Amino acid sequence: MHTNYFQIVKSIRLTRVFKLARSWTSFNYFLNTLGRTINKMASFGLILMVFMLIAAKFGQGIFAQKIRYDLDDNQIEYFAPLNNTVSRMHSVPESNFDSLTDSMISVFIVLTNDGWVAVYSEFYRFVSKTKSTIFFLSLVIIG
Repeated sequence: MHTNYFQIVKSIRLTRVFKLARSWTSFNYFLNTLGRTINKMASFGLILMVFMLIAAKFGQGIFAQKIRYDLDDNQIEYFAPLNNTVSRMHSVPESNFDSLTDSMISVFIVLTNDGWVAVYSEFYRFVSKTKSTIFFLSLVIIG
């Protein structure tokens, strides 16, 4: 109980920095500029999230539940029943389009250019060379 109280008091003490902005004009100018910038970036962030949602839904339509493979890189049919020996040896890639959350993460990886080639190569090998190339290149170029 006491630790929560002290944390609240410490966080309130941090607001003293903003009192400093009244007397320090350059700091006040910095805070005003930061506030205006965040306000203007909000609309861009909203547009980016809508674009990511649309791209994620397109990805789900094309690639959802298409990749499952064993340790020897042989593709296994996604909805086929698995026996005990195969179920221990199958894998679904970490970046996939099976759910909306996974799709948004995969699109985010591609848009930030952070290892998107690995995501692309999985779908290139197992789903369709043409579809994956068109989807991922358009996502990189447009996004």
